[in-house]
Amino acid sequence: MFFVGFDQLKFFNLFSEYFLGIMLIYVFVVFVLLSYNIFDLVFQNVTGQILSFVLFLSIFFLLEEMLIVESYPKKIINCSLSFVGFNNFVSSNSISLNSKVWISVFSVIYVVIISNFLKDYKISSFEYLFLILFAIQGLLLLCCTNDLLSTFLAIELVSLSSYCLSSFRKSSSYSIEAGIKYLVVGAVSSSFFFIR
Repeated sequence: MFFVGFDQLKFFNLFSEYFLGIMLIYVFVVFVLLSYNIFDLVFQNVTGQILSFVLFLSIFFLLEEMLIVESYPKKIINCSLSFVGFNNFVSSNSISLNSKVWISVFSVIYVVIISNFLKDYKISSFEYLFLILFAIQGLLLLCCTNDLLSTFLAIELVSLSSYCLSSFRKSSSYSIEAGIKYLVVGAVSSSFFFIR
């Protein structure tokens, strides 16, 4: 339900997703333009630290959004406080905000842990962490979807990143086989998504 007074905030409810998406694209373009063949492990460490910081700032914006939503006076009794934006494409309420905060917190912990793992397995390309962050972006969007189309787009963003992550090691035939199998299963399940 759309409450009076929330029309000023209807585009603020996805600010953390805006920030995360813009920062991902910006940092990705900067790293692509740099020559990272010489200092590949240094770039991997820097990428992990920068993306952890971006996720941390995203958590900050989510907490600020929770404070704005919870400080708004509830004039309607027995109604959950929520607001809708982008022509009912996304909806934001306390459940979606809490789940986005928890996903972001665990994602920061995961990115910090996975950076050491990538050093041990000598995966030096920074694209691996960007694919993980695009999957996290899809999960954050999935928390606030309001209709079938936005749910499908958020699931596909997570799926496409997962396809690339599963076949990331090009030298391993198992990795390539896993990526192809995952792609086929995902395509078949996506075709059944709209069938009632």
